[in-house]
Parts: sequence; C-alpha cells; structure tokens
Amino acid sequence: MQIVAFVPTPSIDAAVAVHPSDVLYRFMLDSIMRATFGESTPRPEKRANSWPRFCINSFLGVELVLFGVSQEKASRVATVDIERFTEFKTGVLEPVVGKAGRRGWAFVPNRLPTMGPMRDELWSVVADAQQAVGSLEQVKGILQEPFLLLGPLQQREAVISSRLEGTYTLPEDLLLFDVEQEENDAVRIPANQRGNENLEVWNHYEALRQGHNWLRNGKPLDKSLILHLHKILMTGVRGKDKSPGKFRDCQVAVGQYPRKFVPPPPDRIESCMDQLEEYIASDETNALIKSYAVHYQFEAIHPFQDGNGRVGRVLLSLCVSSWLNLSMPWLYMSEFFESHKREYSDRLFGVSTNGEWAEWLAFCMQGTIEQSLASIRRCEHLRFLRDHYYAQVQGLGPRLREIVDMLFVRPMIRTAKVAERCGVTEETARQDIKKMVDLGILSVRPKTRPRSFACIGIIDAVYGDPPADDASEHEPPSSQSPPVTKG
Repeated sequence: MQIVAFVPTPSIDAAVAVHPSDVLYRFMLDSIMRATFGESTPRPEKRANSWPRFCINSFLGVELVLFGVSQEKASRVATVDIERFTEFKTGVLEPVVGKAGRRGWAFVPNRLPTMGPMRDELWSVVADAQQAVGSLEQVKGILQEPFLLLGPLQQREAVISSRLEGTYTLPEDLLLFDVEQEENDAVRIPANQRGNENLEVWNHYEALRQGHNWLRNGKPLDKSLILHLHKILMTGVRGKDKSPGKFRDCQVAVGQYPRKFVPPPPDRIESCMDQLEEYIASDETNALIKSYAVHYQFEAIHPFQDGNGRVGRVLLSLCVSSWLNLSMPWLYMSEFFESHKREYSDRLFGVSTNGEWAEWLAFCMQGTIEQSLASIRRCEHLRFLRDHYYAQVQGLGPRLREIVDMLFVRPMIRTAKVAERCGVTEETARQDIKKMVDLGILSVRPKTRPRSFACIGIIDAVYGDPPADDASEHEPPSSQSPPVTKG
C-alpha cells in the first residue's frame, strides 16, 4: 500500500506520480485534504488523470510526496538520469526548465558521424542483412503486378506500427473503414473512439502510400517529406491539436525514470533536423547502416509533440527502399520492434548514453533478416492464393479474375465499387459477387450497410503468422473461418 502525505514547501515544482486509479488512495487523499483545509476544499474533476494536476494547482505551497521516496529522487522524476550518460555518449546534456519551472537535463544528439571500421562479426551480419533485403526483390517476380502485394504488406505494417503506440484495431474493422473512406471525396472524421482508432491506423497506411508516391515522383527524402508524413498521420486523431505537420515548440519527455529520455529543447529542433537532412543527402557507404543511423537520430531528436514513433517507422521503410534501390518498399520493421519492444528501446537508449552503435546496428540487422524472410514467405502464400482463386473462377468470365485482383488491393468490397471498376450495372456486379460467395472466395460480413463482402483467405494471409517455407503445405482457405486478429 502506498501512503501519501502533504509536506509544506516553498515551491510546487515536485510532485511524485501516484496511482490515481487506486480507490484507497483517493479516499485517503480526500480525507487528508478535508482534515487539512476543511469542508470548503474544492472538488477535483472525476477524470482519473486529473488528481495530481488538481492537487498541484489547488494547493500552492503544498507538495505531494510518497513516504519512502527521497526528495532528491522525486526531483529527478522529470529529467534524464545523467549518471547513465558516459564519456562515450553521442550527444550533449543541456539544462532545460519544464512547464512547472522544474529544472532538468535534455539530451541533444551530435551530428551523425560517418561510420568507421567495425568488428568483423558486425560486418558479417550486415552482409547477411543486405543479402536478405536483396532477396526481397524476388517479390516483384511473384506476380506480374507486384503492386498487388504491396497494399497487403502496408496494411499489416499500419496495424502493427499503431499497436506499438497503444492503438489496437481489428483487421476487418480497418478494411471496412478503408472501404468507407474510398467512397468519400474527403477524409471522414469518425465521432467515436473505435472509429478514431481505425482512422489512426488508416492514416498510417495512407502515409506509407503517399510516402512511396512522393519518392516515386522524384521528390527528395528531406524535411518536407517528414513534415508531410506527420501531417497525414495526425489528421483527425488524438494529437491533432499538437501541431500536425510542424516541429514542436515545447519540451517533451519519453519513457519513465530511470530510463526516461528527454530529447532536445524546442529551440534546438531546427538545427538538429537540418543536420539530419544533410546526413540523409550524404554518401554514407552502406545504405542499411545509414537507414538505421537515421532512424536512431530521428527518434533521439523527437521533433514532434506526438507521433514521432509512427513517423520514424514510415521514414525507415522509405529510406531502405530508396537507398537500396528496391522497386517498392517491401521491408517493414514494426513487427520485429514490437516483438522485441524492450530491447528496441534499450538499444536506442544505449546509443545515446554509451555510444553503443555496434549493438544497435547488430540488433537492426537481425531484424532485417527476419522481416525480409517473413515478407517473402507471406508474398509467396499470397501468390498461391491468387493462383488458387484464378483456378476457381476459370470459365466463369474475365470479370471474376478482375474481381480477384481487386481483392488483393482491398480484401473488403461492396457491390457499387465492383460495378464501377468493372463497368457493369450493380445487378450484374451483384450476380458476380454471388458466384464468388458460392465458391467460398468471399463471405458476407454481418451488420454492414451497404452490405460488404470479405476475402477471409487474404485477410488471414496478411494478418496471420507467415506460412511454412514449403508452399505445398498451404491449404485452400475457407470463407467460413474466423479472421485472424493477431500480429
């Protein structure tokens, strides 16, 4: 049990975070307040997270302290633990002042260096990772229209990357949301929380698509692209009030003490991003090393009030695609980062505090190998599904093959969109869809208006675990099987 007490103090700078959801804490706090200040004590709002703020704002000269926590440790809660930063740190510590006037330290990363000689074992894993990424180009030979595979991979990446930020959505919910957005001329902002979460994931998918188009149109990978990605990601979702498409103008902090990380103060953001842009345009010899160095630097700068992780992971996929001359951005790392979430943050922190570049790069190269192989297996399985569906609709007319191709771009369809794409009446489209339902390729999704149809086989292949290496083990999908909702 935690015990709280009010301690007179000349300032209100330090307040140790307590557990506002603890009912006993609320009761004790209320009792202490009334005993100390009388029945006229103003009532706080009922939101759980309003209690500490209320206590600070309401009682000038009063500090909330937990017994057993020293004043010295309490004062460090809002700053980095400077003792963890060694002589090998990759930046400088600068004093900052928080909103409540509390003084602390922020980390400002140095200009990225050109990576010099490294251990032989690191270069070995870098070579393996390069070979794995190169094998991703096999994907474009899996189908005559490789873009049919890009959409499913990007949809999966959007779901998993958003999970790293605490946003969870079901694949079918996202796909239905995507269908609804396609039917509107402008982005439709949902009014409920679930819809907002779907929009957040959909924004990530849209940022991946627009980022790829940006580079394909010959525009540079620079600050303008980064700001554009952030604006897309933050449109209409939580954080929309935190300057979408603009660098932050306030101090932020990441994580919790003692691993709390305080990135550069706002007046250093522009110069840090200018240096990053220069490095992006430089001739670092190894493209993979350069990509992960940029990812570290971007996260260390943390240039936005919110959405830094999502922007950083979109940027990473674009860097790898552009600098390794991939035909399309096939590599996505969010699944690996999520599976090794603690190590991911520790490796980033280790670069800042102790210059652990080799450990960070080795970690990323291992993830590159794993994700490359998983993407190849997933795309091969999608090819198997495509061939299986083609065989099922053979002899039933060319339109059904066209609908099969539509499903690999969007595994959720509606009659009106099929009619528009195929240039037929809605009645004809309805008859075509019925044939595919009868074949088990499509299934009717309940409680959808207008009625929607999903290809469960593709949904399972995209959002489920990658299949075994042996393609002969692939089983024809069943439209009646429940959709996979995990990773």
